[in-house]
Amino acid sequence: MKWITLTLLVIILLSVQLSGCSELKEKVSWATHEVNQNLKNLKNLNQPDSAQTTPSPPEAPVIESTSSPASGTQTIQKMELLTNSTVLISPEFCRDEIRWRYVVENAIFCAINQNELLNLSSLALELRRNDIRESVWNILEWENATIEYDWEKASLPSPEIVYWSDGRVEVVKGKENIIQTPTETIKRGKGICSDYAILTVALLLEMGYQPVYLFDIKFENNPVGHTTAAIKIDSSYFPIDQLPPVLDLGSYYEKWAEHQERFGNRIGNKKISTITVYQIKVNESGKSRIEVVNLGNLTAEEIKQFDYAVSEKDLETISSSIIALVEKNFAIRRDPNLNDLDKMKYMPPGYRDGGSWKIQLQYFADYYNPVFHKQFSEYVFKQMLKAEIVKDLKKSNRFWVKVEKEEGDLVVKLYFARRV
Repeated sequence: MKWITLTLLVIILLSVQLSGCSELKEKVSWATHEVNQNLKNLKNLNQPDSAQTTPSPPEAPVIESTSSPASGTQTIQKMELLTNSTVLISPEFCRDEIRWRYVVENAIFCAINQNELLNLSSLALELRRNDIRESVWNILEWENATIEYDWEKASLPSPEIVYWSDGRVEVVKGKENIIQTPTETIKRGKGICSDYAILTVALLLEMGYQPVYLFDIKFENNPVGHTTAAIKIDSSYFPIDQLPPVLDLGSYYEKWAEHQERFGNRIGNKKISTITVYQIKVNESGKSRIEVVNLGNLTAEEIKQFDYAVSEKDLETISSSIIALVEKNFAIRRDPNLNDLDKMKYMPPGYRDGGSWKIQLQYFADYYNPVFHKQFSEYVFKQMLKAEIVKDLKKSNRFWVKVEKEEGDLVVKLYFARRV
């Protein structure tokens, strides 16, 4: 008996909010031991490229324009983190909020403090999983569902700070464009990239994972920078940036350089030029003070070297994992006789009421890295659980899954039928 294939192309659009930020002075990059050895020879890599103080007559104010999450100007740093040096900030420094509310490097110390970590303890316990892979993926899913990207804040002007000769410090522009503490971001339910990054770092530290990292990203074709948290697994760094999936650095570069316009990003594609890497941990002295080390800069060429290419074997492994998840969650059995059902004119003998679904996830083949295989496969499985697909699985007793790559997209083909 001839049958009709029920095919639906489901494209999962990753609506990435990776663009509205501009002030980021806290971004970390991943670096191998070899790269870190090279960084040791570099000097003052964290100094601003273009920020400068204009000489003025006595009594005249000195104006500093800090790059805020909504602008692309450089921040004049009042505290200098030398490459590969460890810095501890005293509580007295953080009492004056002007010192850190507009400068991400300083906010690392002041927004992530003992009280903030204690306030996050219940949430960190709720989100923590068996290992750092599961924990960071769970954080990203929670942030994607809970924290909204604040486009209004991202459009605010960059702060300008005036240092008067009598010692007064005044914010004359962009006063409301502040860096939020983790609890402020949670209470507001929204933030920009620096707010996401500081929240993510704080959650990971409270979960007991350290060190963690922050990326301060500059782009060669756009003055607006970006900030994200990151972790290190097996000598490789992975940005933890607002929503799943977790990418390696090479994929992260491509996501910015080539994928933003297709996602409808209002700023467009941006090419990373450098990433300044900050390593962050809680001081082991028990004083609950944040310790920060500037590990230096990574160039675009160094970043692009760490790009995993998905193989046919990987696609088969993803298929096997999804098949196991379908069997675990539905009363249905795997059946390889249904493979390529969409290419058949007739149902195989002994089968009826069959069909197929095609689920296409943009760029996910490019985003795959085996370090996060389990979490990646589970996430893809969740994208398949649309109401119509669940209905077809429940009325069937046999199924099969085939995973393919179409350019950079990941294509999941689900075949279902009843065995009689």
